[in-house]
Amino acid sequence: MKKKLTIFILLILYIAPAFSQSPHFTEYKIFRNKKNFKVNTICQDQTGYIWLGTSEGLVKYDGLVFSYFTTKEGLAANNITAICCDKNNTLWIGGKKGKISKLANDSIQIFDPPEGVPSEKIAHIYADSKNTIWFSTQGEGLYYYTEKKNRMYSLWDEEGVSDFVYCTQEDDKGNIWVGTDNGIVIFDHKGEKLKSITMKAGLPDNIVRDIQFLGNSTMKIGMEEAGIVQCNSTTYKFSSPVGINENSLNNFASNGKNEVWISTAANGILRINTSNNALQTLTSKDGITNKRTKTVFIDRENNLWVGTTGSLLKCSLNDFEFMSLKNGLPSEKIISFIISKNEDTQWLCTEKGLYRCVKNKSGELEFTNVFTSQFESTAFISLFEDPKGNIWAGTYDEGVFIINPKTLSYKQLLKKDGIADNSIIAITGTKNEVWLSTLGGGATIVNTENETLSYTTINNDKGLKSNYVYQTFIDSKGNTWIAQDGGLSLYKNGKITNFDKSNGLTAKRFYGFTEDDKQNVWCISADAGLFIYDGNKFKNIGQKEGLANLAYSSLINKGNNEILLTSNLGIEIINTDNFKIRFFGEDANVSYLEPSLNAIYKDKSQNIWIGTKKGVVKYNANEEKERTKRPLIFLIKKEINFTTFEPDSAALSYDENHLIFSYSAFWYKSPNSLQYRHKLIGYDLDWIYTQAYKTQTYSNLPPGKYTFVVEVSHAAGIWTGSKAATFKFKISPPLWQRWWFITLMAVLIILTILLLVKARLTKLTKDKEKLEAEVTRRTAEIVKQKEEIEHSINYASRIQTALIDTSKKNN
Repeated sequence: MKKKLTIFILLILYIAPAFSQSPHFTEYKIFRNKKNFKVNTICQDQTGYIWLGTSEGLVKYDGLVFSYFTTKEGLAANNITAICCDKNNTLWIGGKKGKISKLANDSIQIFDPPEGVPSEKIAHIYADSKNTIWFSTQGEGLYYYTEKKNRMYSLWDEEGVSDFVYCTQEDDKGNIWVGTDNGIVIFDHKGEKLKSITMKAGLPDNIVRDIQFLGNSTMKIGMEEAGIVQCNSTTYKFSSPVGINENSLNNFASNGKNEVWISTAANGILRINTSNNALQTLTSKDGITNKRTKTVFIDRENNLWVGTTGSLLKCSLNDFEFMSLKNGLPSEKIISFIISKNEDTQWLCTEKGLYRCVKNKSGELEFTNVFTSQFESTAFISLFEDPKGNIWAGTYDEGVFIINPKTLSYKQLLKKDGIADNSIIAITGTKNEVWLSTLGGGATIVNTENETLSYTTINNDKGLKSNYVYQTFIDSKGNTWIAQDGGLSLYKNGKITNFDKSNGLTAKRFYGFTEDDKQNVWCISADAGLFIYDGNKFKNIGQKEGLANLAYSSLINKGNNEILLTSNLGIEIINTDNFKIRFFGEDANVSYLEPSLNAIYKDKSQNIWIGTKKGVVKYNANEEKERTKRPLIFLIKKEINFTTFEPDSAALSYDENHLIFSYSAFWYKSPNSLQYRHKLIGYDLDWIYTQAYKTQTYSNLPPGKYTFVVEVSHAAGIWTGSKAATFKFKISPPLWQRWWFITLMAVLIILTILLLVKARLTKLTKDKEKLEAEVTRRTAEIVKQKEEIEHSINYASRIQTALIDTSKKNN
């Protein structure tokens, strides 16, 4: 008994989430010291910054830091009532008294065309497809400005425009729809009047506060008191209006084709579901801190921004809906959840008992505690609807109840009746069999074909590895899979097959199963991720394959070749063909929900319901939005030798080799979760990962070709870059390192050597000739001297001979 109690407590701890209701608004206190501070208007520029027009000036927000601009920074006025970003990423700023400013390239200028500007409040600014800027005023009609002619034009009484203009919008033909306090006036792009639409033409209310173009010739029109209506821009026919209960509309934001969010003057935010025109009022209980809202805006990430008196609110719009105590649930902790097959009743196992939920005639949910006396302290932990429509409710230590959903009469089955154990953690079944997964007794098959029930127990004695069974799952072939403490088993034709490491299993505790569209069985483990069985072996899918977690609480076949998993970190959807994974976490308000074990259900519309400690999460599978949106990232600033450099590429000299890159990314859903990586191609060997640093410095770079690249990640394994986050540059070598200079020097050296060699050879030749001449001269002199000596000798010899002869004669 103690062991079972411990297991149950562990399970309850495992399913204890930290969760929030929907919509989950985050409040930003921008000017804490200003009691009457108002956020009047909101827009997003092409870069990604959120801009706020407030009663205290202009505010820029990047997801982490607010920057402020007032008349001290050059604004024409501090009380900003309208802002708009045009196609050149120039921000147009209109004030309460008609003053207009422009902000481009971080420089603010006062807009003062030769024709002048209005003197009344600028209610709305709009840039059309030709970048003509339209100014709606409250008191001086409509103005528009063309930059090409640098001229401001006015449309007023003569053109049939009322003094009070609230908005402008362009349709698919380039015509401008103008909302006034006297209906709608339509102009072409040249300012020529085409048509007027008032209550006489079927418009429900003449005071038109907002107009939006939805595409396919459809205009959505928001009126001050009559609500929202659609109009065909070709036929000018109106749909039936959706009333807003006499609330005063400021403006609205359309969430695709499914939702419209309305800012009201005194009653918070209204949400309209356009599929059934259901109206919901969101006030303080939903996170709206001030009923006096001023504006609503939806950014590129599908975040809803609300401007109020005193604060800015934000919530992420996604495919998840939430039911909690504040939405009417009788208890926070939802341990198990199912919807009846005819989808008119919801059944919930909660910490306060078993509840049945139905809608009353007015469409409101009514919850009934099925057992209010005898079993009010019973812990209900599992649910199942059998083919006959009976509801099976499993309990901790009190067996299972079979309940007639109409009369609420019941039959209780206990261990003494034949079930394996009194703690039933999961229930499933087929036409004539119901499988009970128990905490300590194995699994029990209840045969329901006859009025007298019969029981078959599968446990250790029959071949199971463990008697602690978390789920049994019947596949499309009629085989039953059993998830246990000790591993996995397959019950087929009355025989049990156990799987272990030899079959590819690397985990010992398993919690649940599902089957994909190709009849492959998938299972989740306590600590080793996901496994898929192909009929022969199990393949493990873990964090290396892209999963965000290894411990999962439930999984289900989503359809369209996708499996949905729930875990502590969020919700993941894996494609069963290519194993690509989509992750929903903090940005979808489903992080750290720790959903209840196997508390997952898919209705006939393919919507998936998940039980948690704080309520029920509904995933609207059929309304899933496009998933291509990723964070925006770009280089804010490039500095070369501490001087700002604007071009997208550069050819630098050898001494321009100190570069600083500053970058930023926008992901308003969860700005603190962003991670960055950068690399200087041609210098860095691999990516350098950072979490907070947004400035990188490279000093004394050698000559070469480089490309600086920075990427951002908002989800595990998903990295996003952009052209705006890339900078190519080349550092040229100094003169003495350039090839042509080196070549020239080599040629000059060779020529010099050749000239020196030639000069030397010439000198040697001349010296040789000179030497030869000297030798010849000396030789001639020697010959001459020789001849002279020989002549002298001969002469002396003749004299001697003569003397000898004379001597002989004298003797």
